[in-house]
Amino acid sequence: MQRLDKILSDAGVASRKELRGLIRTGRVQVNGVPALRPEEKFDEKTAELTIDGAPVEKLHTVLLMLHKPAGYVTSTDDPGGPSVLELIPERIPAVQVFGWEKQRRNCDRITANDGQIVALAVEFLRKAGVERSAIFWRDDIVRIPDHPRITRFLAEMNALGIETTEFRFGKYDTDFTGRLKQYIEAGSERIGFFGFNARCGVKLCCGLDSLGLLQKYSPTNVIVCDNSVLLRDFWPNPALIDLDLPLMAKRALEMLFWRMEQPGIPEAFVLQAPRPLQ
Repeated sequence: MQRLDKILSDAGVASRKELRGLIRTGRVQVNGVPALRPEEKFDEKTAELTIDGAPVEKLHTVLLMLHKPAGYVTSTDDPGGPSVLELIPERIPAVQVFGWEKQRRNCDRITANDGQIVALAVEFLRKAGVERSAIFWRDDIVRIPDHPRITRFLAEMNALGIETTEFRFGKYDTDFTGRLKQYIEAGSERIGFFGFNARCGVKLCCGLDSLGLLQKYSPTNVIVCDNSVLLRDFWPNPALIDLDLPLMAKRALEMLFWRMEQPGIPEAFVLQAPRPLQ
């Protein structure tokens, strides 16, 4: 017996936080009956689950036992050392989701199309009439300094005559709000703010909110690359570029099955377009 939100999360539907909202609004049914409490427990092997009438397919997992040598890290986004993904035998197919740096040899990859993401952000801020802008990114998240989402945004905004810079910060940057205040006060008030991803966007919105400026700039001048529930907790919400993560997960699974059927063909690298801004 497991909690309903955990069963659905393990099935890859969404995060547990997002699922709680779906459950409480009556969109989830268990054995044909609406379930309104995320904490209610069911038999994960026999429960028939639907969301908005569509059946939820259970995932079947395979566990690999691995002896981790010293020096390898178990995270895929920790620059502190080589990833354990490099130790998985190449005969076991894998698809890497996100990242411009390969985590292992002979691996198919799918990631967001940064060229189209930047085009959406640039057009949004151009229409807002900003006179200067900054892209906000955290140095422990962006592992390559010349990431195309950063370099293209800088190049395209500056090509429009809009003075644009990087606003780089650390995970434990205690002076973030002070630096943000200095940046805002250093020139024109017609500023555009671009958050690299959800975590960078949360930091940016928290900083603007603590300065009493969130309502002044959001949503017209603040855009973030990620349609995360964390960002929808702010009011007003920033503009969000939806990466369509459910579609990316579906395509990654299709690539995995395709690789199992055709193991000898060259590696695939897929760039997925974001959804248009609403």
